[in-house]
Amino acid sequence: MAVVGSSLTIFGIVSLFLPLAPGLPLVVLGVAILATEFAWAEIVFSRLKKETDKFTAQAKRVIKRKKK
Repeated sequence: MAVVGSSLTIFGIVSLFLPLAPGLPLVVLGVAILATEFAWAEIVFSRLKKETDKFTAQAKRVIKRKKK
């Protein structure tokens, strides 16, 4: 699984700069796969989830304000 996770992460990072595929979801998926085997990846993945939750909550607040 480490090879698959590493490959997805690297391809996702490359895709961030080139119009090959949606890069960010590939990076997150790759790190999630790596998190099943490596402690450092689990830490990175939990931080990604926390930051995503904060961003989602902020976006919901902005959308709610604009609807009023």
